[in-house]
Amino acid sequence: MPVIIWLNGGFGAGKTTLAEELSRRLPDAVVYDPEDVGLMLWKWLPPDGDFQHLPSWRELVVATALSLRRHHADTLIVPMSLIRDAYRAEILGGLADAGEEVLHVFLAVDASVLRERLNARVTQPGREWDQAAREFGMTGVDEMVAAAARQPGGTLLLRSDRLTPAELADQVLAAAGPRLRRRGIVVMGILPDPAADQFLVSQRTEPPRRQRLHPARRVARADPRRQRLADRR
Repeated sequence: MPVIIWLNGGFGAGKTTLAEELSRRLPDAVVYDPEDVGLMLWKWLPPDGDFQHLPSWRELVVATALSLRRHHADTLIVPMSLIRDAYRAEILGGLADAGEEVLHVFLAVDASVLRERLNARVTQPGREWDQAAREFGMTGVDEMVAAAARQPGGTLLLRSDRLTPAELADQVLAAAGPRLRRRGIVVMGILPDPAADQFLVSQRTEPPRRQRLHPARRVARADPRRQRLADRR
């Protein structure tokens, strides 16, 4: 079953770094940054604050994710902050309603660490958006930290100020492991970690649905009676 790995958390929480590490281990995955959708909209609309407030942005984020996942990759890695509960529910709910399986990861960080990371972030000359994002991130640090306690059931909650990017990737891939193995995807450089369940926010579990295979992917099972006849010959 295909999976969308959504990396949530505040600005400076380490979403992009983790996405790069996951991409290294899942070379066939597509990294999709919804920020590019917002920048695209701002080419046609006057920039006005946070583009997440635009209904068109939220609709296009879902539509683009579905198109990329269905046509280009079984695994989608999405590093994007969804701090407002309503926007998170709209986007992740839209993906789930379309039949997609989403592993929602939230990177929690102490406020002091977030501020330190944002202050150390280097902005490129001529890229006003870099500077604006840095300033916007600084004003919302407390809100981003508080959002960790409001994540829905099933969220993989990880402390990115206590784990290295490699350790974070271990936990994410351990949680996504059953989904990846069902599709025969090879993960580079990771062993399953049974302790990863301790990081999962409690949720109601449901019995797994039986997966229907495309006829071309079905593997014929050997008939033991035919094998015994062949052995006698």
